[in-house]
Amino acid sequence: MATVAFTRAEAAGGCYRYTWAGLTPGDVGAPVSAPGAADRSVHVFGTLGGASVVIEASNEDAASVSDYETLHDAQGTPLSLSSAGIYFVAENGNLVRPRISGGSGSSVTVILLARNTK
Repeated sequence: MATVAFTRAEAAGGCYRYTWAGLTPGDVGAPVSAPGAADRSVHVFGTLGGASVVIEASNEDAASVSDYETLHDAQGTPLSLSSAGIYFVAENGNLVRPRISGGSGSSVTVILLARNTK
């Protein structure tokens, strides 16, 4: 299991794009701290190979995080994603990351788009 770093790029409308590329089974994305971002969506694409992309968050301090919980979409469905697409994120956690569960031969990219309200 590897922790995959993200890249951050500014987007229009006060938004930022956080991209984790090349995630494989067992990988987790380095957590993004963007608690001032009220509107969030994730874009999942690539070769999923039977893997699920779990979008997780923690409200703990980054220095002492011990627990992440699965986030949900607007309908309350857990964001444990087995197909490519763009998904709304309902909760606003302090630290957000993707985690790849199961699958084989997967190489997935996850992009978190977050609108800063500050």
